[in-house]
Amino acid sequence: MINILITTHGELAKGIVNSAKMIIGKFENVEYLVFDETMGISIYEEKLAQILMNVDEERQWLIFTDILGGTPFNTVSKFSFNNDNIAVFYGINLPLLMEAILTKEGKKVQEMAQSLIKTLPDTAGLSTI
Repeated sequence: MINILITTHGELAKGIVNSAKMIIGKFENVEYLVFDETMGISIYEEKLAQILMNVDEERQWLIFTDILGGTPFNTVSKFSFNNDNIAVFYGINLPLLMEAILTKEGKKVQEMAQSLIKTLPDTAGLSTI
């Protein structure tokens, strides 16, 4: 089973999950974790460890962060290092999250990651209309 975690600076993670619920409706196995200005890195890392403590072949995680090189990305990358049951994306956007939610059933996380990579060009662009 693929679980999805969105973790970002500030309230972006919460907002994007709420936006997905507004469009898709109810869904399961999706969590968010906000890294805010009052939280030190050690507290943030502890919260991540609690969420990711039971990672295995049956409980895989697809993790979305906001910025490559930012604290959420760097911290979750420590958990994903040499762990094929975790895949980490940066640059989260609503179409990408919705695609992940709607197509994750029956897939392994690395298969899901490869599928999402193919959809990236269609999740953001410049309108020519």
